[in-house]
Amino acid sequence: MKKIQKIALSRLLKLEVRDLVEDLVKIVDKHNPEALHLQSTYDYLLAQESKVKYLEVAYGKHQLTKTLYELHEKRLQLASTITTQIRTITTANLDVNRRWLEKASPTVNDHLLYLRSNNRVIINSIIRAFLQHLNEKPDELTALTSLGLKIYIDALKETNDKYHKVYTQRRGSISKRPKIDYRAIERDALNVVQILFDQINYFQSEYKELNYEMLINEINVLLSEFSFLIKTRATTNKKKKEKDKKIAETEANKKLLQKGLVIDPDKSIESKAKIEITEHESVTKQHPSSDNLRKTEDAPIHNSMKVLKSRKDDKA
Repeated sequence: MKKIQKIALSRLLKLEVRDLVEDLVKIVDKHNPEALHLQSTYDYLLAQESKVKYLEVAYGKHQLTKTLYELHEKRLQLASTITTQIRTITTANLDVNRRWLEKASPTVNDHLLYLRSNNRVIINSIIRAFLQHLNEKPDELTALTSLGLKIYIDALKETNDKYHKVYTQRRGSISKRPKIDYRAIERDALNVVQILFDQINYFQSEYKELNYEMLINEINVLLSEFSFLIKTRATTNKKKKEKDKKIAETEANKKLLQKGLVIDPDKSIESKAKIEITEHESVTKQHPSSDNLRKTEDAPIHNSMKVLKSRKDDKA
């Protein structure tokens, strides 16, 4: 008795779940679900088909995100320009600018210096506080104007206003997206699919007069396609994981090599050869060869012969 093959339904992606349900509806409908006592489960499957249509590709970056990023970068560049100009004018140390610097420099440095090192929320607050401070202290704005920085102050205010306008638009657009529990839809759909499979496997032994084989064959062909996708994805992920691990190990070894904690493989042979030579010399000193030993043992005899010969010559 043929049965529906088992596959890891839980490993299906949400778009694959949608396709599986839609394809099963078509297959079961062709085989007269009422005659096969599958009508009630088929009705549940139809209900799931209308829900799985919401299983779509996740939202990517919002279309305004790039514009928002560009405006944010422009704000930082303008702030940097203002602080750089103040530093340049201070370095020039001209008497005509000294009184203006005394008023403008503290405010600029307190608010805008190293602005980029903060997160975006804090940057928003700092820029708002800086512009508000200039509104409340017109003498300091006059000082910045006298130093030729009014054009950059105005550009910063304009850019900041555009940034917050675009941010509000993007937030409003995102808030209009439907709130969908994708996991719940997937879970409910796969539960109905599993119930359908269990019933088909059971009913073919319960209703032996009915032929479920054609239905099972067609479903198995469909499941084989999804099983192939699951296995291919698992293999790809495994290879990627192994590759990432190998890269990480290589990078780690490079860092250790730079610190001198690991012997370079290319230099290890040379090092090994030096070690072997050193060991050989050490062994030779401790255990001299037979030739060297014989020369050492014969040395006293030769010396004695020389002494005797010298005495004989003296007597003569």
